[in-house]
Amino acid sequence: PSGFVNYSSGLDGDFLQIPCKDQKAFRGSGPETYNDSTSDNCRSKLIQKLAENLYFSAGYNTSGFDYDQLDLSASLQTPGSSVPASAIAQIVYSGLQTGQQGIPTGPQSATIGYQWNKSYERDTHRQGRADLTYKLVLFENRAKWMKLENTFLLGTNYTREVHHNRVVGTPFDRNMYKSPADYSPFHFGTQANGQPDSPLTDLFDVKDTTTDAAHYGVYQGKLLDGWVTVIAGIRKDRSWNNNWHYNPQWGADHVTQNQGADQAPVSLRSPTSSDNTHQYGIDLKLNRRGSLSIYAMSAEASQPNYSGAKDFTGQLLQASLGKDKEIGLKFDLFEGRLSGTISKFQITRTRVGIGNPGGLWWAPTLGQPGIFKPNSNIFYQVNALNPGPNSWNVAIVASEPQWTAAV
Repeated sequence: PSGFVNYSSGLDGDFLQIPCKDQKAFRGSGPETYNDSTSDNCRSKLIQKLAENLYFSAGYNTSGFDYDQLDLSASLQTPGSSVPASAIAQIVYSGLQTGQQGIPTGPQSATIGYQWNKSYERDTHRQGRADLTYKLVLFENRAKWMKLENTFLLGTNYTREVHHNRVVGTPFDRNMYKSPADYSPFHFGTQANGQPDSPLTDLFDVKDTTTDAAHYGVYQGKLLDGWVTVIAGIRKDRSWNNNWHYNPQWGADHVTQNQGADQAPVSLRSPTSSDNTHQYGIDLKLNRRGSLSIYAMSAEASQPNYSGAKDFTGQLLQASLGKDKEIGLKFDLFEGRLSGTISKFQITRTRVGIGNPGGLWWAPTLGQPGIFKPNSNIFYQVNALNPGPNSWNVAIVASEPQWTAAV
């Protein structure tokens, strides 16, 4: 019973009842709407013995996911002066509960305002990898406590992920209308009065490309007759992001994230993240079978910005870094019927890009170090919140005392 679907006065209203229709089975959006998805994956791998205890392996994997959707957004609205008479009908509103207060009584003039949108999403992930493994056993013919089993691994990895999302739809300043008394389905392309739909326009078009190239080396050794296992590794990653977007009606422009509109396509490239990470670990058996063991490890990692997240200045974030320090007990008891790990660990994350900071409008992030100065005064840009009496957002109304105090 209000101008917009999210007015506070409409939050507790029941659904519009359609005579002789099963509310759970009736599809008002019509036969043209769809949600289609397709996924594909292809993997090839080569393993070759080059010499005694020397092995080469190489592999390539490509996977993709497509998602296409034609959808309808519709809501009951109080008719304005631009609504044709044929799209207006008298309906009786009802609440979710018997005796609910604030629901208009008697027949009320209403219309259904609606818009169409079509979306296309494609994600492609490609990875190539190659490595050499060499096994070397020393002092095998000496006392068993002197035997030393060594495994060396050298490898390289290249990953490229492309995510493209495009949405076209009815312009935000356009509305099409249908009578609430017309129970026929909506039809894409033609309005209820026989007129053609408003032409669709570009709303949102973003293409993110994330690239990561890495080289790594790992050593694993078993000593003291296999009671002790040690591991050490080093990895060097170089990762970067490319972002192309054209959002003429809404979305991220070259100034801010998820605000404003693009006047022309915008291309961005992140700084290259060049990171060296290390891993160290030791495992000590507590019995011969190895069903009980204790371990300790320290491991660093680099996580490329696969989501294409930006800081609040619109700049792409670099790869994030993390470090794990951990100790624990591993057990495998009763012939494998009870297995598990008890551990204590601490993960420290550094640099931006953890979680989804670029997508949290209420928690802005600065991607470049040194810009934020904690010892200086902090300035907040709040734009025109100006809470006051309105019927469309009770949360803003409720925040008026805090706003007044802050001013």
